[in-house]
Amino acid sequence: FRRVLSDLGFLAAAVLKDVHPDAYDTLSRVRIRTHSAGDENTMIRPLLDGGYPILQHDEATGELVLVRYNNDDRSVLRVDADDVEPFYDALKKWNAILTNPEGEYRVQLKPGTPLIFDNHRVLHGRAAFVGNRRLCGAYVNHDDYRSRLAVLRTQLAENRSTRGVWDDGL
Repeated sequence: FRRVLSDLGFLAAAVLKDVHPDAYDTLSRVRIRTHSAGDENTMIRPLLDGGYPILQHDEATGELVLVRYNNDDRSVLRVDADDVEPFYDALKKWNAILTNPEGEYRVQLKPGTPLIFDNHRVLHGRAAFVGNRRLCGAYVNHDDYRSRLAVLRTQLAENRSTRGVWDDGL
C-alpha cells in the first residue's frame, strides 16, 4: 500500500511529461503562490514569496523530487503575462491526468484506521460520501521529521548490528 501511494504523484508527472512535454515544462518552471487560510486568526503563507512550481526538481540532477499540488490552496496568480495561458493549459492537462479514474487508487478506511503519508510525495483526497465521518488530522513539519529521523538513525546505528524491519521506511 505504501509503495503504491508514494508513486502516484510521480506517475502522474511521468504521464504528463510523456504525453504533454510542454505542459510538464511549464509546471516545472512557473512558480505559483499558495496559501492556506483557516479561521480568521490563521493565515499560513509559503516561505518563498514567489511561490513554487508544481513539479519541483533537484537543481543539480534535474530529477523530480517533489510534487506540490493542492488546487484549493492556489493563491492569486502572479506570473509573467506570457506564462498565463500556457500555465492554465498545463494545469488543465495535469488535472485531467489526476482525475482520470484509471489513475486513482481508492481505499475505504474502517473506523479507527490511521492513514499516514508524506504531503511532499503523495497526492491524496477524499471522495463524496453519505453519512457521518470524523477525521482527526495531525501534521508534522517536514524539517522536524527529517531532524528526528537523522537523530534516530544515529541512535539506532550505535545500538544495533543487524538490519531491522523498519530500515526501508527510514
